[in-house]
Amino acid sequence: MFNILREEHIVTKTLFLVALTTILIFASCSMEEESNTQATCVTYLDCEPGQQCLDGICQDQGDTGNTTGDTTDTADTTDTADTTDTADTTDTADTTDTSDTTDTADSGNTADSADTTDTADSGDTADSADTTDTADSGDTADSGNTADTANSGNTAPDCGNGTIETGEVCELTNKKNCTLFAENGFSGGSATCKPDCSDWDTTDCTCPAGTDKNSEGVCEVLCGNGTVDGDEICEPTDTKECTTITDAGFESGTATCLADCTAWDKTTCECAEGYIVDEEICVLNNECTLHTDNCDTNATCTDTIDSFTCACNDYYTGDGTSCTFCNTDTQCKTDCTTCTGEDPKCKDNGDNTSQCVECLTNADCTNPEICNSENVCTEDPCFVTGKEWWHDGAGNCYHYMTTATNQATAEANCQAMATNSGQTAHLVTINSATENGIVRTFATDKGGTSVWIGLGGHTSTKRIAVSGNGDLIANAHEVGTYGGRYSGDTTGTLQDTAGGRGYMHYTHYFKIIPAISGSYTFSAKPASNWDMELRLWNRADVSDENRIAYEDDPGNGGEEYFNYSLNAGTTYYFAVQGYGNDDYGTYVMSISYTDEEYQYFGWESGENYSYAHWNSGEPNNSDEKGAIMFTDGTWNDVSDTLTYSYVCEVIGG
Repeated sequence: MFNILREEHIVTKTLFLVALTTILIFASCSMEEESNTQATCVTYLDCEPGQQCLDGICQDQGDTGNTTGDTTDTADTTDTADTTDTADTTDTADTTDTSDTTDTADSGNTADSADTTDTADSGDTADSADTTDTADSGDTADSGNTADTANSGNTAPDCGNGTIETGEVCELTNKKNCTLFAENGFSGGSATCKPDCSDWDTTDCTCPAGTDKNSEGVCEVLCGNGTVDGDEICEPTDTKECTTITDAGFESGTATCLADCTAWDKTTCECAEGYIVDEEICVLNNECTLHTDNCDTNATCTDTIDSFTCACNDYYTGDGTSCTFCNTDTQCKTDCTTCTGEDPKCKDNGDNTSQCVECLTNADCTNPEICNSENVCTEDPCFVTGKEWWHDGAGNCYHYMTTATNQATAEANCQAMATNSGQTAHLVTINSATENGIVRTFATDKGGTSVWIGLGGHTSTKRIAVSGNGDLIANAHEVGTYGGRYSGDTTGTLQDTAGGRGYMHYTHYFKIIPAISGSYTFSAKPASNWDMELRLWNRADVSDENRIAYEDDPGNGGEEYFNYSLNAGTTYYFAVQGYGNDDYGTYVMSISYTDEEYQYFGWESGENYSYAHWNSGEPNNSDEKGAIMFTDGTWNDVSDTLTYSYVCEVIGG
């Protein structure tokens, strides 16, 4: 009885242990399944390093994780002996087999553990009772599936998945240095993987100099092997009739192969008569187009059947191989163009052309004719019977008058010399250092004494030359850089002078850019009984708020003036305008430097007073309204009642 109870206790304990083991194994599998939840993927780039993407699931490389393969393992799935092995699961015979009570072999269930007939359970890892089933526990083929690591359950390699699998040599993104293909002898380049990953594409691999790839893709010396290979044109022993060379035009000869097999040597090929070889083809032997002629650069080349000719271009003379520009009178007469006149002159036009003309200078004409701008001798527009004139070449004529007189008489005598239509005459005006030198030399050579020049302070006759009509700021009269005088008329110049605020005035505008800084006097006097006002700005925006000086005190008919300090180089605008919208008419305006050195001077000709060459310290007397030139070319202010010789100037006509 004791033994029976002991046996039941052992069986009960055994069943308890089996049940506990089953529970633990199930829990472990559940935990493992939960911990091995696998991420979805499209390519291996979606997985962690060391994993690959198989059937949309990231799996460790080398561990197939082939759950499908295990799940559908027909050896396990159909193992009905294990699945329905009720003898193992509910072995009541073992549990209650009273006849086995003393069966020591059963008490340890060694018959089960050594269950020699349960060979079908080679992969039944869930059979907890088969604890000693070494075929199950060591079933490395299923549990590790080490044989299936390359394909991971796929029957063919997947080219382009980033993993070199069985049957692949490379992946699409792989490259290989061509020099690593030792058997091919490449010298450089990179090989790429073929589209099916089956091999390397060596198209871009290069061979050492003097070699090329043969049909097997191996570098070898091809030239001279008797076969035209690769990029070869011919073999060294080959020849070719020149007449068979396409588009070359050869008439005879035999071409040979170059030593490097790259082309035909055509040096023995010959062209037909009248043709030459140019860049290995026959071309017409045109020396002119081939530039093999010896014509001068100023000659024209003409091709002939067997040679060429050269002829000098117009305005050049020579034999064609040497041409000289026709720029002398002798050439003009005989070699270049047809000439007219008794003694024609050759004029160089400055553009590689020349022409035969009647004259080049006044010396080529007979006095009193002069050479005009068309190089034709014509009547001297400055000629006055009994008087000798000097020409400056620009159409201006100067005459030295020896008779001494006062400045006013000298001016009147000069004006009387304008005898031709369109002429103006006056005491000489000097606008530059060059003109000052011309007048000084002329006066010195003729008389050797000081002479009157046309600069003075006569308010009734002095005018300044102006541009525009002065009615708008954009048309302002431009005053000389030292000031000047102007006689004007504001009739018809009514305008809004207050920036659109309806202040209507008859107005003339003047512009001055002073040559020197200092105090300047601005004055104006109406010729009749109308009221005016004066305004000054230092900008083109001539609104009331921008003015810098203003005067309107004297009233109708009175002279108005003010002084203001100007800066050299700054542009100023000055306005003479009627006080009301019915004030307008003629007036005399003056702008002058306040210092005595630049007193009210202006040119008799009306030209701007913008050049001065005063002697040191001159002018220095406010009552001296005349100006003379010393023999050294400097100027001095003197009383206009003194008498001096003078220089007249005639312009135009």
